[in-house]
Amino acid sequence: MDEIIFKKSVQSGNLSFTLPFALSSLSGLLISLSLIAIFQSLITKNYNHDLDQFMYFGQRILQGELAFVKEFDDKSILLSALFALPAALKTIKAWTLISIVCATFACRSIYISLRVYLRELLKDHNQLIKPLSLFASAIYLFTLSSAPDGLNHINNVASSLLVLILSPLLKSYNQDKINPFSTLAYCLLGAIAISIRPYLILPISLISIWISARKLIIYQNYTSIRDTFGEVSRIIGYIFTWNLLLAIFLTVLNILPYFLMDSFSSFSSGFRINSIEYIAESPFKVFISQLLTSHKALLLCFILVANSLVAISIFFRMNTKSTVYKSFPLPKKISQISLIDITFFSIIFPASLELLILKRHFFDHYFSLFCPFTCISSAIIIAFLINSPRQYLDFKSSFINNRLLALFLIALFGLGIASSFSTPKNQLVSDMKRYILHSKISNDFSEIQTLVDSRNPRYSFLVTEDNLPHWVLNESRHGFPHASVFVRITRGKSDLENVFPKDILEKATFLFPMKENLCDSLLLRAPEITFVGRGSLEDKCFQKYPNTFKLLSGNYGRYIAYLRKG
Repeated sequence: MDEIIFKKSVQSGNLSFTLPFALSSLSGLLISLSLIAIFQSLITKNYNHDLDQFMYFGQRILQGELAFVKEFDDKSILLSALFALPAALKTIKAWTLISIVCATFACRSIYISLRVYLRELLKDHNQLIKPLSLFASAIYLFTLSSAPDGLNHINNVASSLLVLILSPLLKSYNQDKINPFSTLAYCLLGAIAISIRPYLILPISLISIWISARKLIIYQNYTSIRDTFGEVSRIIGYIFTWNLLLAIFLTVLNILPYFLMDSFSSFSSGFRINSIEYIAESPFKVFISQLLTSHKALLLCFILVANSLVAISIFFRMNTKSTVYKSFPLPKKISQISLIDITFFSIIFPASLELLILKRHFFDHYFSLFCPFTCISSAIIIAFLINSPRQYLDFKSSFINNRLLALFLIALFGLGIASSFSTPKNQLVSDMKRYILHSKISNDFSEIQTLVDSRNPRYSFLVTEDNLPHWVLNESRHGFPHASVFVRITRGKSDLENVFPKDILEKATFLFPMKENLCDSLLLRAPEITFVGRGSLEDKCFQKYPNTFKLLSGNYGRYIAYLRKG
């Protein structure tokens, strides 16, 4: 779709006005809608309840507790440390502000880096450099802020950190060497991004191969075999160094604290459990899940697929037409580097991320992880095709020249914007109505707090299906897994005991009870008051032991409360 716009501009002779105006107008629209989505994310009281888990473990870090020592967590210790500040301030909006700041820096980095990168690629079309750079930044901000869960979730920070690695490296194609201190900084940011979202480990590892492929283009004219061998050796060394630094930073950030606190065996048990995908689905089911939820990030998905198809077309066309390079108005090396960049950003990076998702599972907020690749690849593809020779663009027999299809693709782009923005728009309207009418979101927390505070000192408690009361009131879960894992164990498959080797569970210092021994664990470890779902496994367990647990009267929403006697 992107190539249709500028192809018509080239043919009509209005490239100097039409395309910059169109890109600037689209950028203004996307940025305006993004600001509305950002405002919505700041005022809403609705958020993905994964954040309650992250806030809880941020609170545990403040209490000097590491995950896996007393309680199981399915995220990294670094993520808990990042949530220590929001947990100390007792507001999720602190994390939202961190996410907004990271997204702002990422947008700025995209804009600045592309302005440098596009100087060579668009040297005959200088009037396009700023509008195209702004357009890429606007795509990033819009797709990030309008994706499921907006800027409240952790994926957005991971994506922004990835941008802060990719953007500076993008503009370094004409540099002989990358500053070693910059490499250290990039690998540190990469380790943090991977710690937030391990799905990014493969794309971030492949960055070293992307940079090495560019170096091969820059140094392709060797004078001797020794020079060739020396450069290849340096490239292999760079790939090894990059991934070694990643491994070192990941170890220091996520494993070293356990060594220092003499709790490595606890970390080992937790790591082994996390390495087992006990909610795994087949790759086919994961892919179908992505298709069924793609409407929630329609513009992102449309650009991602379109860029991949265009990139494949460019790649094969450049390799099947020997005269293409000769007729390019750009130096051969610039064209080749751009082709490498298009291949990695449109195909290899997204495919590597998709591969890891297909091997595990998918939730709709994972779409945000693709944002760094779509925005940068869009700008490079547009710039590359603008410089393509006339015979390369003139597809009279191709579908590109079909006006009906062109109109359809443009309409699909507009539909993508409208569909992607529908979720934050609907949420904004709902939140504004709530504020105007002073209505409250119904929850069980106030009743729970009233009961546990009815004695001094406060009752110890456990809410088996909710983490919110625990982080707000700074109450441990007494060794039991956090809510989502607890529910997966007790409400999920009945054969989970066959998934986890017994030696892991026996050595673990935290509770990870299966269905068959959940009741025993509750009898042994349940605190003074336990809030459980009606008819749940826990409820049935407590009913069997009326001499040990007393059912309390009162309205606790979807929960009922049991008091441990004695």
